[in-house]
Amino acid sequence: MASSAASAVGPSVALITTNVGSLFEDAGDILTNWITCMAETINELKPDFVAIHMQEVGGKHYKDNIGQISGVLDQLAARAELQEYGRAAFLCDKRTGSSQFTALGSLFFVHDAAREVSWWDFEREVYVPFDKAAVSGGNDDGETFTSSQSSIEVSEAVCRAHWRHQKFPAHFFPQYSWSRKGYLLTRWRFGGDGPTIDLTNVHLFHDEDNLIAMQASPSLYTVNRKRALNHVLRAVGLAAAAADEEDDTGADDVVGGGGGGGGGVGGDGAATATATATASTTTTTGTVTTAAPAPLLNEAVVSAPADNCFLFGDFNFRLNLKKLLSQPDGSISSRRDRAGNSTLNIYQGCVRGCGRGRGAGPSEGVPSEAGADETGDADADACADDERDRCKACGVGRIQRVRVEAKKFLPSRPEEFLAGGADNVFLQYDGEFAKSFARQLRELPIAFPPTYPYSEGKPGDQIFIGKRCPGWCDRIIMNPAALAVISGGQPQCGAAAAPSPPPVYRLIAEGLCVGDHKPVLLSATLARK
Repeated sequence: MASSAASAVGPSVALITTNVGSLFEDAGDILTNWITCMAETINELKPDFVAIHMQEVGGKHYKDNIGQISGVLDQLAARAELQEYGRAAFLCDKRTGSSQFTALGSLFFVHDAAREVSWWDFEREVYVPFDKAAVSGGNDDGETFTSSQSSIEVSEAVCRAHWRHQKFPAHFFPQYSWSRKGYLLTRWRFGGDGPTIDLTNVHLFHDEDNLIAMQASPSLYTVNRKRALNHVLRAVGLAAAAADEEDDTGADDVVGGGGGGGGGVGGDGAATATATATASTTTTTGTVTTAAPAPLLNEAVVSAPADNCFLFGDFNFRLNLKKLLSQPDGSISSRRDRAGNSTLNIYQGCVRGCGRGRGAGPSEGVPSEAGADETGDADADACADDERDRCKACGVGRIQRVRVEAKKFLPSRPEEFLAGGADNVFLQYDGEFAKSFARQLRELPIAFPPTYPYSEGKPGDQIFIGKRCPGWCDRIIMNPAALAVISGGQPQCGAAAAPSPPPVYRLIAEGLCVGDHKPVLLSATLARK
């Protein structure tokens, strides 16, 4: 796509979300692969404007590794593919000792041919040109984050002016230590009368324990994520989900408590509880008590949102494990190891969804502890394509079995989870976003494989790592106005009609190892007013 800022169809944009935690570990070729795929994607599209939202900057050991981001940025900016992007800025709070540190970073590139690109100054409440002088204006005032920062990192003063940034309140983490997750908002305008956009970088909470996640629908983790995303929506001036949707519970929300010996999920005599935000829930790993939800912080950090709002990041949306792993025949066995950890061997049934298929018994063909390598990848023998795995009812589908532990999710046929688009039979269980936020927000159809979790140790391969159930964690969502503006608008008054190319929503680096998350891209042209 050629640069189009001066054309009638409006500016072209590339919005990318990427969880970069793996880049800061002992990752081998992962960093090189990530830089290459980012540069090649930008070169392929040649958009007027690029926004790259990063989560987990610095990785797990962020206090030691946060300084490495400067080298990553310099390597990316030095690529030949980006030499026509002379305006760039990276906003990231590198003060890891601060109570508000979120490990979020937002990176922006503007093509040299793009005209009249401005970003919002939240302190003065005015748009200012996004040029080299504005970006570097604070870098000589002694307020830089580090003495050795990259040339495209902006100072603390510039960050304060051009972002709204917050870590989630501590009461959003009733079960666990206060996490470095939150949101980072920037605002942009293209031309004096061009479209305005809000870009919010978001990182929500993950599923800490697979066994807890599968106990209720919605899970305890889903309830926490809904609360956090509602907090973000209110903060950036958008409508939040209704209260009855936010903490929704119903007939689905009965959980089975496992125990030692003969107890099991769905088994006879299992203890039950209702998984609400204020419940004490007995699960196969013990009792989880969630604090009563404190009042949400409803204060907006902006006086009013831009016309078009995009939220993209690692939402950690997960499949509904309770529904995914529920079987009408109750073919679930449970045991405890010597350390007292629970393991569930689940008969999943026909992956084609015939609903009647039975292969081997529930404990046969399920990956065992010895059937996984040091990365957690399921052993090839567990996926053997033999008669034991064929559905006895339809004769076509294959049987999926899953071994579930707190930190392990080992399907017998992991390749079934990694199929793309309509071929992925598990996409029907991805309802966390649509169930609560479809009234307020929109998303283009998902036609790509899950974005998480992939092996970090086998560059070049697309390997499922058996710690979590695969899911579409990394997403780009928007308000209805934003969907309209990328779906084809009218050309400028008096200009010849020029059709806008359709938006593209896809993975980046499919089949290439860039960490445990795959980056996600939305490429589109913004219609002018």
